[in-house]
Amino acid sequence: MPEFMRSSHVAGRVVATKTISLESRSMISRRLKMSMLVVGLAATSSLALAGCSVSANLTVPASSVAETAADALEQSVGERPEMDCGDNAVDLVDGTTLECDLTDPASGAVYGSTVAIEYEGEGTDYAVSVEVDQTPKS
Repeated sequence: MPEFMRSSHVAGRVVATKTISLESRSMISRRLKMSMLVVGLAATSSLALAGCSVSANLTVPASSVAETAADALEQSVGERPEMDCGDNAVDLVDGTTLECDLTDPASGAVYGSTVAIEYEGEGTDYAVSVEVDQTPKS
């Protein structure tokens, strides 16, 4: 377990909430419009599209999920770790998980962590739960 978490007696899982920015919404809107345009072009070129459907999930940058996870850990244990969850967009779907690296601010050791999205399916609020590995990666 990372040193900065030991003194607080926190057991494994931490939860915090975060709101998606309006910029993310407009990006999603553009993706959905582009998807609809592609489907429209395929239909006009007389391809059979029986049973085809279009759905789009809200997304959030992995860096925002990392910030939310770091906020949750800081709020819970009093020190802020550095979190890296990559650069990809993450689907805002309940149960989505990301494998992230947590750098312990006390020792500099890097731990694996799993960050899970908790999403009710409406609006732009989501929560994360964080589970940190007991032993460092290196």
